[in-house]
Amino acid sequence: MRWLALGLCCLLAAPAGAQSWATRALCLEPEPKIHAGAFAPATYEEIQQLAVDIPNGTGRFWRIEGDDGTVSHLWGTMHSNLPRILDLPDAVSAEISAARMVATESDYTGQTRRDVFRQNATDRYVLDNLTIDTVDFGIPLDMENWIRTRLAGLGWGYNAYATLRPAAIAEILLFHPCNDFHDGSFPIQDYHIQLQGALAGAGLIGLEDRNAFYDRLNDPANLDLAAAIIATYGAYLDPEQTQDAYATTEALYLSGRIAEMMAWETALFDHRYPDGQGADWLARTDAYLLAERNETFLAAALPELEKGSLFIAIGAFHLPRDTGMIALLRREGYTVTRIPLSGEAP
Repeated sequence: MRWLALGLCCLLAAPAGAQSWATRALCLEPEPKIHAGAFAPATYEEIQQLAVDIPNGTGRFWRIEGDDGTVSHLWGTMHSNLPRILDLPDAVSAEISAARMVATESDYTGQTRRDVFRQNATDRYVLDNLTIDTVDFGIPLDMENWIRTRLAGLGWGYNAYATLRPAAIAEILLFHPCNDFHDGSFPIQDYHIQLQGALAGAGLIGLEDRNAFYDRLNDPANLDLAAAIIATYGAYLDPEQTQDAYATTEALYLSGRIAEMMAWETALFDHRYPDGQGADWLARTDAYLLAERNETFLAAALPELEKGSLFIAIGAFHLPRDTGMIALLRREGYTVTRIPLSGEAP
């Protein structure tokens, strides 16, 4: 669930490949539907109850209005390249096309040759002066094996776990294995929105420097944070995946039940990694990805919000909670109102 509604949108290119469990049938065939059994051992009713305590947890599309009458929009994306996710609601597409400026988490277009070089330089991804098995992120052995298998399935090799920089491993894990089947053909929703805006004549901005994630996680002082993010996303490589769970994730997103997705994740980690281990991974990961980065996003957006006609597209997990973008915008004095869409929860 986290994979598809939160992340940095896969800036690191890699050869297409898939986990053995992430078959084309599992990824592409099931229709979005909430399966109560997917939440086991929790019940769906328990997940819904947990979600009640998450502010601003229902809805993907929001209107942002300033005191001077300027209007902008906020959209919670799903970092997926499935056609049914790329098929945006008409109301959303209309606002993208009408926007003066489209803002995504990062601007994924290269601005200079130096930018292109930096994004592709080997030393950006590969550790220096380290040999196999010298890196230990302190995560469970079964999870380490899932990650190694994922890296091997993408062509990096089973031992890349010990030779890639922490940020490179983390970013690879942000890319859901089900995206592999359309990789290089269909853009994820965020890229699709950016392209749609560009084709309509909008300006493009990134809300965070595209190198910020790498610079942060590759700093040796932040190894604990890198390990927490790797563990959080590595947990979703568990081969015990089912079509029902994947279909449920999509259904929750398409119905705007973002808080239920977040509550499901919390319950899942509490069950799978007891004694606070899973909760600690999530807390450290979210403190950076969903709290600190949201403040960065806000600071970058404010000058454009003052001008109005800004369309902000960020992962859906960035919207709810007291640290979410909706709450932060209201803190700055903006009126933020949900725009209900067909098929969404009330």
